[in-house]
Amino acid sequence: MNSAQARTTKAAHLTGRLFLLCRIDEAADSRATDELRSLQLGSTHRIDVFNFFGWPGPLTLDPSWDWVDCDGIILHDSLAGDFDAFDEVAGYMPASLAGFQGVKILLRRGIGGEQIDVLSFAKENGFRIVTEPWTADALDNLVAQSEAEKGNRARILPCGATTSVHVLQLCAHAPHKDPRIGWVAAFAPEGMIVHTLGCSNQPDDPLAESVEITEGGRLVVTENLACFDGKAAGWEVLADEETGPAAALWCRLDAIGRLRQPRSGSVCGPSAADVRDVDFSSLCRHFAVCGAALLHAAVRFERIDALVASDPDSLLPACILKRMWKVPLIYDSHEFWSESFPRFSTWEREFWRGVERQLIAECDAVFTVSRPLASHMSEVFGVPFGSVPNCEPLTGSGDAEPAVVKDSGDRTIFLFMGNYAEERGLEKLVKLWPHTPENAILHFRGHRAGIYPELASLARESGLLDRRIFFLDPVKEEEMVRAAREAHVGLIPYEAIGPNNTFCCPNKLSQYCTAGLAILANKLVFVEECIYEAGNGLAADINDAGQFVEAVARLSGDREALFVMQRNSLRFHRQVFNWQQAGKPLYSSLQRLTSDSSREGPARAAFFRTIMMMPAFGGWGLLADGTVAPRKPSRVEELCAHVATLNDWLERRRQQIEKLQSERKSLKDKLRKREKKIAELSRRRGLLTKLLDRLLGKRDAPGSAPAQDKTE
Repeated sequence: MNSAQARTTKAAHLTGRLFLLCRIDEAADSRATDELRSLQLGSTHRIDVFNFFGWPGPLTLDPSWDWVDCDGIILHDSLAGDFDAFDEVAGYMPASLAGFQGVKILLRRGIGGEQIDVLSFAKENGFRIVTEPWTADALDNLVAQSEAEKGNRARILPCGATTSVHVLQLCAHAPHKDPRIGWVAAFAPEGMIVHTLGCSNQPDDPLAESVEITEGGRLVVTENLACFDGKAAGWEVLADEETGPAAALWCRLDAIGRLRQPRSGSVCGPSAADVRDVDFSSLCRHFAVCGAALLHAAVRFERIDALVASDPDSLLPACILKRMWKVPLIYDSHEFWSESFPRFSTWEREFWRGVERQLIAECDAVFTVSRPLASHMSEVFGVPFGSVPNCEPLTGSGDAEPAVVKDSGDRTIFLFMGNYAEERGLEKLVKLWPHTPENAILHFRGHRAGIYPELASLARESGLLDRRIFFLDPVKEEEMVRAAREAHVGLIPYEAIGPNNTFCCPNKLSQYCTAGLAILANKLVFVEECIYEAGNGLAADINDAGQFVEAVARLSGDREALFVMQRNSLRFHRQVFNWQQAGKPLYSSLQRLTSDSSREGPARAAFFRTIMMMPAFGGWGLLADGTVAPRKPSRVEELCAHVATLNDWLERRRQQIEKLQSERKSLKDKLRKREKKIAELSRRRGLLTKLLDRLLGKRDAPGSAPAQDKTE
């Protein structure tokens, strides 16, 4: 195996990232050069070598360089040969080393007077001092020993059975926020293990990631975006891979998100209005940072056989991983994403629809949450979509008793459960409630955000707040079904605006059925189909107040019919509308795709490395032939340089425009003054003309003495 092959093989199994600082003249000290090269090639860790000989060090280029962004620091005592170089290193390191919990090693070649400063510095800062000879195996053992002494910071977590098919599910939010994410993982068929990778922003949490090991060896990993700067984004791992169009798309979104003065017209065409520029740029930045964080964590999984992505912001990194790992990819679209933002302009919808179309072309199978929505998206994207509805799983806990058997008197409780968002018909619901029967009680349960203040104000104006309209405290996702059992009827008043609402399958539909509630919904295509199939409620047009109020009156006035509908909800959930039944097409597709792609070699254990492997910040590394050369910038770094240049150019142009505007204002002021002077002169000229006319008129008047002829 040649050096290049060795480096490629090692790169596929990296467990951590170590920084090694040295000062070596490769021409004069071939021994030290060979030793460090053997460490790089033989270690299971990625070792970035920063050579201060003949080059300005990375610290001089970027004083904000943070040592906490690596797993270990290795000092080579060759630094002592140049006190200036060592003083430079020592001058920056102590402040950061105080909180550094990674491996700290000093590699010594001997004891000499010139090395005393290096030794004292190493001892003061808790470095483990190692004398030659050095080998890659010895270094790896030392790193493992040091990590064990520090509380086993570096862990390799096994991922279930060796013979299982391992699937990695990606989402661009905390995994627990969407119950469908948990269902996909928890109810996979025998022989398949679905791990979950998400991200969230937790500024108060010092941990870069949280890892939870669930039943059966399933891992739930959540990257903390607050600890992930996303500058270089770790995308240099893609430099030698065929990553397809998704990497180029990420670069484009990242560039737009970095612009200090975003201009949608320059990106999406001249018809784009700039009123949405800031929000558009922020959303592009969200895609870039979340995608980078997910990829940064995903590359530390070993032996993944298939990928599942939910929504476009996680589909972007999934498409890159598909090319890197050569595994099948399934897109589980939880909604028609580009139509899910009411405030999107037309050009924004077109832009994001184009992004989604480009990514969908990379997928092996695509699903969404209802048959009508699948049909619509198939027509829009030209790819056949399957449907997997949002359905609560069967728990085996027995039948839930319908709320009607409880001692609730004559009251009938109508419940809306979820976020207070626009286009959900909530304002209309509050406005028509005064016209409903007195025994109809309206409960809202959700986080008091979004349009909650408007809803509370409308309820107060109606005089029904805390009498017949109540706003209850939110509950956790896993407690929603239990909390729903306190009501009799579940409400889905979403307005039929756009395909996302018209063809929706909201989680609450299944939660209401599981809780044994009758359902009252607006006329939404899929929801209405389910109601009439199950016989568990009514569908009424919320834009027709009389029709909707009549439906409320029927449900609150006929207890026997209400009880039948509640029983039908439970039956519909147990027999048809549960995840074990609804999720079968997704799992069948995964089984088909993973059986088609044969895995080479013997079965290997899958695992996840918790050691951080942060992106390189810059510097110089030893090449395979032992020479020292600048590291080639990645595509993203080059693009970021172009973005920085573009930002500088935009700043200069802004200053030039401000200067020209100032000069223009000054010229306008001068012009106004000139115009005033001209007007004044014109006025005076008029006065003088009139005066002259008067004088000439008096001279020529009759009776005036004739002028004397001077010649006489």
